[in-house]
Amino acid sequence: MPKILLFAIITVLSCLPASSQSDDGWFTGRLFLSHLSNGDGGALQVGYTHYYNIDNHFSVGTATGVIFDDGINIPLQTELRIRPFGKKPVAPVVMLSGGYVFGYQVATISPRIGIESGRLRRVRYAADAGMTILGDVCALTIGAGLLF
Repeated sequence: MPKILLFAIITVLSCLPASSQSDDGWFTGRLFLSHLSNGDGGALQVGYTHYYNIDNHFSVGTATGVIFDDGINIPLQTELRIRPFGKKPVAPVVMLSGGYVFGYQVATISPRIGIESGRLRRVRYAADAGMTILGDVCALTIGAGLLF
């Protein structure tokens, strides 16, 4: 059994093209603070996404965090990040995330657009806006954060 597992891992890793790494490396982290607002009120969300950079244009990742509303709610999501023009000093990004929010007990989807700065030392800055659909509630989402 261990030989089969080792063979499977080597096969998968050898199929990955060497040119798939972005200028940022294989992985990027994103720490974000967002405000969700709808007609009934608002909520504050702190989230962390860990991206796998396919190349300079596409990244996929998993996200988790905390939504502070009437209680503490924990989202667990997957996210797709697209940088249409690649890596620039200031680059536009399009993001789509979806998953489940424990606490609210609802599925969520969140399309957003934003900008990311180029690398300034080890940290980059990002801002985005869009909407978050939590079950049957639609909220405007505005956020800012750091990429590292």
